Amino acid sequence: MKAYKGFNTDMTCRGFQFEEGKEYHEDRAELCESGFHACENPLDCFCYYKPGKSVYHEVELEDVSAKSSDDSKICGKTIRIGARLSVAKICEAHFEFVKSKTTNSKQGEHGTNLAAKDCSSLAAQDWSSLAARDCSSLAAQDYSSLAAGKDSVIAAFNSKAKGGLGTLIALANRKFVGSEYKITDFKAAIVDGETIKADTWYKLKNGEFVEVEE
Repeated sequence: MKAYKGFNTDMTCRGFQFEEGKEYHEDRAELCESGFHACENPLDCFCYYKPGKSVYHEVELEDVSAKSSDDSKICGKTIRIGARLSVAKICEAHFEFVKSKTTNSKQGEHGTNLAAKDCSSLAAQDWSSLAARDCSSLAAQDYSSLAAGKDSVIAAFNSKAKGGLGTLIALANRKFVGSEYKITDFKAAIVDGETIKADTWYKLKNGEFVEVEE
């Protein structure tokens, strides 16, 4: 199973040293107890390893145990460490992950407006508006507006977002340079009701979240 894993900058995780391209095995896999842990949803890695202080890799897990009830964390007996991913690639991977989990009625192209209830997955292209309730995953490309209920995951480029308590918001600004996009700044944070207010619109400016009007 393909997944994503965060590490300390020296490629350690809970005292265990990993290397890119290597495979590791344990005899038992029990979530939060033993085995090798990773996340199906790329953005969930930020909950365990903070951007700017960590590195992220695509991995493959075998003999996977039961999933976490809180997020997409999984555990396997065998792990293979794949290529390192930049924060920009993690956001792009999140967009593809959410898109793969949506039904056709919840995927949108440019300028799409989507709304859904609890535990939904919404993905859309540029200039779109996405709204969902609790425990949802939202992802969109440039110049979009994303709003979700509590305990959700939101990722977008050059956009604004708001969420309920416990929601992870990851915003990145990028610009087209030559033949590809370059990330100019990035920030991820949990809506705690104090530093990041619940149900309040935020955009990213000079690497920090700033409140904006609806």
